[in-house]
Amino acid sequence: MAIVDALGFRGIWRDHEPSDVVKVLRRAKRNVEGDAEYRTMLTDVEMKVAAFSDTLIFTAFSTAAETTPAERTRATVAAIASTVSFLMLTACAKPVPLAYRGCVSYGNVTVSDSFFIGEAIDDAAEWYEKADAGVVWLVPRVTRALELGEDFMLGLVPWEVPIKGVGHITTLVVNPFFEQVAIHGLNEAVLDVAERKLLSPFERSTRIDVVRKQQQTQVFMNAAREHTTEHYPAWLAVAGTASAQ
Repeated sequence: MAIVDALGFRGIWRDHEPSDVVKVLRRAKRNVEGDAEYRTMLTDVEMKVAAFSDTLIFTAFSTAAETTPAERTRATVAAIASTVSFLMLTACAKPVPLAYRGCVSYGNVTVSDSFFIGEAIDDAAEWYEKADAGVVWLVPRVTRALELGEDFMLGLVPWEVPIKGVGHITTLVVNPFFEQVAIHGLNEAVLDVAERKLLSPFERSTRIDVVRKQQQTQVFMNAAREHTTEHYPAWLAVAGTASAQ
């Protein structure tokens, strides 16, 4: 599961019409609900999305029979990472561009309507606001539980995440370019457009804490671009083989 929220949301009404903010939040929720429904229909993962103000909660449950715990972890994390990547790119559109940050956890969770109870929600709730950059990262125990292959590596970027009050944690971070290159292919123009969109929510603020997050996010974007360029050919070969089957 994952919890994400919009950076700099407190006081956003000073710079934007509240009605515009509400429209953007509704659009973001509608987009990820549609993406989650699409993945639920096409894969062995059932996804659900809940929202409270600027905060979104994603859950994913493997419905595949006779799979190992490692396979279920891979399937659910892959689904969440893809949907979060889709959110990050589509949410930074005008008139109110939003940059999302948060974390991905794993474990038992009971979902009933908008109520979430269990290990995974406790874990994610503790850490989702701690990253000092516009990134969505995997808590280390999720990273350790994954068995990565080239079909998986494009969607996650190894990086030292700056955590407020802790320092840097080396883990995996959702690749915000993944959905873009998966649909449009890899070229510098595609990455340039995506990067400008992803950094646009930071442009108007001169607050020191926001500028620091912008700089850290730019460092991550550089790492994500390099990672995407390196792993795209192998991912494409694996994805093409899977499609042919």
